[in-house]
Amino acid sequence: MSSTNDPGKAARSGLGPERRLALVAVIGAATIVTLCSGLAWPLLSLRLAAMGHSGAEIGFSTAAQSLAMVAVAPFVARMAGRVGAIRLMLMAVVGAVATLLAMAAWETYAAWFALRFLLGICMEILYIMADAWVIQLAPPALRGRILGIYTSVSLVGFACGPLVIDVVGVAGWAPFAAGALCVGLAALPLWASRRIGPAAEGHPSRGFFSFFLATPVIMLAGAMFGFVDVMALALLPVYALRSGFAETDVPRLVTYAVVGSIAWQVPLGWLCDRFDRRLILAGCTLTACLCGIALPFGIHSLPGSVAVLVMWGGAMGGFFTVGMVMLGERYKGPDLLAANAFFVLMFGFGSMVGPTVGGTAMDLWDPHGMPAVMALTAAIFLPFALRGDRPPRPQA
Repeated sequence: MSSTNDPGKAARSGLGPERRLALVAVIGAATIVTLCSGLAWPLLSLRLAAMGHSGAEIGFSTAAQSLAMVAVAPFVARMAGRVGAIRLMLMAVVGAVATLLAMAAWETYAAWFALRFLLGICMEILYIMADAWVIQLAPPALRGRILGIYTSVSLVGFACGPLVIDVVGVAGWAPFAAGALCVGLAALPLWASRRIGPAAEGHPSRGFFSFFLATPVIMLAGAMFGFVDVMALALLPVYALRSGFAETDVPRLVTYAVVGSIAWQVPLGWLCDRFDRRLILAGCTLTACLCGIALPFGIHSLPGSVAVLVMWGGAMGGFFTVGMVMLGERYKGPDLLAANAFFVLMFGFGSMVGPTVGGTAMDLWDPHGMPAVMALTAAIFLPFALRGDRPPRPQA
């Protein structure tokens, strides 16, 4: 018998050929989408700063995109059930391309506020469906490592996004066209895997908002990921400019943070497969707190800023990776899709609050208010991470 058809080998690995193909497709699509996000967050912040807007105004503009994530998340599972998972994802790709091109055509603060809301809807659909798809495909024994790989490879897109700005520049149509091209390419792996897309049928066993009551710490980890991650992507460029960095060096600082996320997620996933996930989540939280304290001291030297931002990036991605592992352990079937939608809703809530609070704090304490907010928020979350969620009640 051929080794490729050996059912015993497939059972031992937990990954048959079809499941491997689906994993490659969803990871490829997610990487392309995150590349667009990694380009858009710092690009829009830099363009708004060049137009003379304050840190608070930049934070409010960023919050519009995050507000859309919060608004659409409760309906994603229902939409996927009606139109089909892959079709819904392809519709979101088309919407994101159109929105990015419209931003280049209407460059005003008010127009960008509305367009960023539409972009947030499209991105939220893609994130929710891709995350749930990977969790469905990952065997329990390999879930941490597979989600670590998924996070790391996806974050390559974030790392490459600022580098695209280095190549095409900040001005004119070029960066928006590059972003539209990138997100449009995500349609290719989605279409190729349309016959083995994520399961979207069935109904959850509980109401949407009751998922928070059942697993509040997991959901708050999603909020922490959005709070820290998007605050860094949106405001780190402004923080660096106010700290004396040249504009040409600013995108590289964002890349250092994302490189930290890429480097740390597979080891964190490996740890999640072997040890208490609460301790790993608490470790990420403590790291984020310490990095917020250290950033004002390390930002003025290249080695110091690289060290702090790499560790900060690892903690940022860790909130997502560990949270997703815990989510996959707790929920199955239609509950998983709905719970993941709530997790990403909490990401959207965190990403809406983070840049707004961080930008306002930066105006009040120029420029160190932003890292101070991060350190304080992580310190507040730390005891919750150590406590963890209560185990589910046994079924009667």
